[in-house]
Amino acid sequence: MHMGAVRELILQRSEDLLCRNLMCERVGEACVCRFSMVLEKLPQLKALNVSHNHLHALPPSLFNLPQLEELNLGHNNLSDTALVGLEGLQSLRHLDLSHNQLTSAPSTLALLPYIQVIDLRGNPKLNLRSLPSLPAHVSLLHE
Repeated sequence: MHMGAVRELILQRSEDLLCRNLMCERVGEACVCRFSMVLEKLPQLKALNVSHNHLHALPPSLFNLPQLEELNLGHNNLSDTALVGLEGLQSLRHLDLSHNQLTSAPSTLALLPYIQVIDLRGNPKLNLRSLPSLPAHVSLLHE
């Protein structure tokens, strides 16, 4: 099977994302460069689960997946700045941002035309007043 034909990728608690480059400041942790190399080969990806990887950042290649419908970024260490570029995921329907370090909701959530579910639970510093105006059909999960 050609790698570009992969539709679903589950990298939950993945050893494959751990950086092994001794020159990298994140050696032994989840590494954006390794993650990016995988994503660049998967343009037809529809579902991606990278939960529980202690990610602090996301590669720009993540936001260039035009067919991505489900994205699970839950249980990482992502802050607001990690989500710059989210509006590039124009097919996204389900977004899990639960249990991260978010303080505000990305304003670009309102630019996702097919979004149906957004999970923001477990972000204790999240200011819910920062939520953009979302269509009535969107299910917003928060505490």
